[in-house]
Amino acid sequence: MKGGCQLDRWQGFLDQVRGADALERLAEINRYINRIHYRADQKNWGELDYWAAPGEFFARGGDCEDYAIAKYYSLKLLGFPTDRMRIVVLNDDMRRVAHAVLEVSLGDRQVVLDNRSDFVLSWGDVGHYRPIYSVNEATYWLHAGGNPASGNPASGNPAGGSAQQSSMPSAK
Repeated sequence: MKGGCQLDRWQGFLDQVRGADALERLAEINRYINRIHYRADQKNWGELDYWAAPGEFFARGGDCEDYAIAKYYSLKLLGFPTDRMRIVVLNDDMRRVAHAVLEVSLGDRQVVLDNRSDFVLSWGDVGHYRPIYSVNEATYWLHAGGNPASGNPASGNPAGGSAQQSSMPSAK
């Protein structure tokens, strides 16, 4: 499926879920984006790591951070505040691999959108995930100890972490 056609479908989908409550929008976006074909960066781009913009992701598929980026921009386009979202790069201690997810703060609750699950998760559901750093379009955080419970990435005050300026790919 070509990226332009997929971008039109994505926009139509976003229009359909715009009126749903916040948690339902998160669940619908998570399921919709998770249907895109997984493809490792080395095979897709000939690089070890490549962070694709949503248009590239819809055209060619992608890996975990590309799912997180597409979910981030989906929510941003629906009006979710960007300061309440983080792409969290982490170690999956169970699978022994690096991974990335999107974390969203809903009031005092942090939820995780993961390409490995169609459910909206809590950090307790993914206790085997150890955050390394998190980013949004304004800032990044380095996480000491990788324990989200001791300084949740979306809290803006990671335990032992430090905030820095960052940049993310544009939505195009």
